[in-house]
Amino acid sequence: MRNSTLVVVILLIVVAGGFFFLGSQFSGTGQPASVSTTTVSTGTGGTATTPPDDTSAWQVYGTALFTIRYPDIFTVNQISAGDEWRTGANGDAGTLDFSLTLPKSFEPGTNFGDAKLTVGHSANTASVADCLKPDASGGPGTSMTTRVINGVTFTVFTSSDAGAGNLYDTTSYRTVQNKTCVAVEYTIHYSQFANYPAGSITQFDETKVQAKLDSVVDTFTLK
Repeated sequence: MRNSTLVVVILLIVVAGGFFFLGSQFSGTGQPASVSTTTVSTGTGGTATTPPDDTSAWQVYGTALFTIRYPDIFTVNQISAGDEWRTGANGDAGTLDFSLTLPKSFEPGTNFGDAKLTVGHSANTASVADCLKPDASGGPGTSMTTRVINGVTFTVFTSSDAGAGNLYDTTSYRTVQNKTCVAVEYTIHYSQFANYPAGSITQFDETKVQAKLDSVVDTFTLK
């Protein structure tokens, strides 16, 4: 009888030790306690778990007017004289300060073409007067909402355009500061999904692309 009792005590100690080990390795969510992850769409109907963006590790571009951060996946574009400072400016004078491209490789095997993000400004009287108004034509024309980015309130406009099987969705963030119109905007370019042979590609995830572009916009800071 004494030996049987000893065996039972030993088994209880082993089981308790096993539960203690498992509890130290996992949090209440069933994941290791030290893991921090974010679930994002993969663009193919599924999800993938990835670490959240660490914007402090991104590249920084700055002028006397602003700073902005961006990850290495973006390509910095060369700016040429005569480049439009914002979509739908309709000839109003202004300066294109910065331009980035999110390449097709961000959404491979889909109908995604690319996306372009720009920063521009203008102190032109007409540009400032039109800054927070929907564009009459040729640019963002629907006022969506206002959004505060790093302490500054922006008015958000959207538009869509199409041509030769290609579509272009533009989101424009605009604000007037010190008698200057500042525009941070991006255009997502993609092709008509119906134009591809069935099964040759998948539909790109526009929400995923917008989220990546907005994460760059969120770093925009006026000086």
